[in-house]
Amino acid sequence: IQTSEFVASSASASATRSVGIKVFRESCASGCEIVDGDASGCFAGENKTAIGDVLTLCLDAEDADVDLTGIESAMVNAADYSSAIVVFAEGGSAGTDNFVTTTSVASGQVTLETLLIPAYYDALGGGAGGSLEVSGTVLLSYVASSGRRLGRELQDGNQVQDASPFSLSIPVENPTVIPKVAEVGSGNSASGFSVVTAAVTVVAASGLMTGFV
Repeated sequence: IQTSEFVASSASASATRSVGIKVFRESCASGCEIVDGDASGCFAGENKTAIGDVLTLCLDAEDADVDLTGIESAMVNAADYSSAIVVFAEGGSAGTDNFVTTTSVASGQVTLETLLIPAYYDALGGGAGGSLEVSGTVLLSYVASSGRRLGRELQDGNQVQDASPFSLSIPVENPTVIPKVAEVGSGNSASGFSVVTAAVTVVAASGLMTGFV
């Protein structure tokens, strides 16, 4: 019996390969690389971030034959408060950005921008400093054969979809007064935040913040 060669169009690579994810502050091309999940070196001195700032992270795969295609889910944890900044939709698909977050994909890299909202300020004890834990799952695609066990599935340009977790700790500097997030200008805003005051209104209305200006 003559049969044609088997070529998989989609498969899980979890059992055969582990892909490392590199995380940079601001830009994958020129930003500071966050190593082993510790962002203290990229957020030190004059480079500290604070509640009211827009946090921008760029994610890239360590392997050249891997493209990142989106973020399945992402969380920010501040003490006992958690915020789903990219809400899980279904396995293998990009999640939904919340109202203060934007994600974008370009050249096999993913950029995540999220506003550090006043709820984190309360959770971290007002004027006290602290750290935010950012974690999630990034989607990826193997785009070329590297001679590894996945080479057969990658013939004829087929892409194998997979996902990989990421996590990091980011130190933040809390101001001694409640941050006026509504005054964040366009030069310090994530793309798509056309009305930052809307975010302020929702947060204040939810009871997470009192005395907000």
